[in-house]
Amino acid sequence: MNTQKASPATDTEAFDLQKEYLELILAFIGFSDIRSAVVEPALAGGPDIAQQRRAEAIEKARQIAKEF
Repeated sequence: MNTQKASPATDTEAFDLQKEYLELILAFIGFSDIRSAVVEPALAGGPDIAQQRRAEAIEKARQIAKEF
């Protein structure tokens, strides 16, 4: 299971409930190799920063898919 957390530098780790919940459900139904591509900040910094972060996450997801 991937242990990547939301960045503590942005104080969002305490609000990162979706990722942990989904990882719990996936582990419960038998998935053991769970990897994440976290998009952060999603809204802070404006639309240009958000678009850049989405592009970075998509690239990371592509890398994860190649290794899978």
